[in-house]
Amino acid sequence: MKSILYLAVVFFPIVSFNKAEAQNIDPYSINLIVSAGVVNDKIVLGAKSERMYSTTGYEITYCAEVSKNEVYIKFGNINAPAVGSTVFAPATCYIDLGKLEHGEYKITFEHNKKKTNGKLIVGSTIELTIDSGSNIKPK
Repeated sequence: MKSILYLAVVFFPIVSFNKAEAQNIDPYSINLIVSAGVVNDKIVLGAKSERMYSTTGYEITYCAEVSKNEVYIKFGNINAPAVGSTVFAPATCYIDLGKLEHGEYKITFEHNKKKTNGKLIVGSTIELTIDSGSNIKPK
């Protein structure tokens, strides 16, 4: 009986903390790190939080628009997973921009009501540059 009581006292605060953490995420106070690459001939942007969470599976929501020479990404909430591995990990998302023609694209990120500009160059390699001094950083 003492061992059951001991386990309840030890694990209850841990479970309560994780639940409270998931309910109190402020996505706007978190900086994001963004990178670009190619997956199956499509341009994909990867974003991750600088903040680490106590489990895997935290997801950054977003909206993406691609026009002729411009890309616009608006980041939203960070959603907690229903379940995840107990490993410290960042919140992440992968944004499929599709097959873009070779060339230079103006890219705008919006996060925490702040806009950050950059440049995405698509050629034999992919190059992403992001203006400094904002809450969006290049990898």
